Amino acid sequence: METETLAEKPTPPAPSTLDLYTVYVQTITAAEQRRNQVALAYLAVISIVAGLIGIYDETDALWFVGPIGALALLWFLNMLYFRSLAKAKFEVIKDLEKDWEYKPFAQEWEYLHSMPGYKRVSLSMVETTVPLLICLAAASYVAWRLWC
Repeated sequence: METETLAEKPTPPAPSTLDLYTVYVQTITAAEQRRNQVALAYLAVISIVAGLIGIYDETDALWFVGPIGALALLWFLNMLYFRSLAKAKFEVIKDLEKDWEYKPFAQEWEYLHSMPGYKRVSLSMVETTVPLLICLAAASYVAWRLWC
């Protein structure tokens, strides 16, 4: 049995732009789902820790609020990462569409922005504001407890 060298192996055909586009849109969908799962996980853990304050009322709340603030900060940083990742992925989509006669992604954004009453408060803005507010509230409580 003969062994093939790298030079002898046939080169697979290059994927079409449509194939790349299809795969890339699937990666965007997967990243959005992962972002939602991460946000839900942080919110669940923070809610559980906050609930423990009521269960263990003899324990100083500072022991719970500190970890809540740290978790909220991590949540905030994760959401910033996912926002940057999404922006980069959408730029790649635009690049893939640039030579097409019909550009579905660009058309969707054009329709969205032309809708009457459209106001731009993106989901990622809400997803970064909520953990930031939780983190600031926790930090304020810790500061108040340590200095008052």
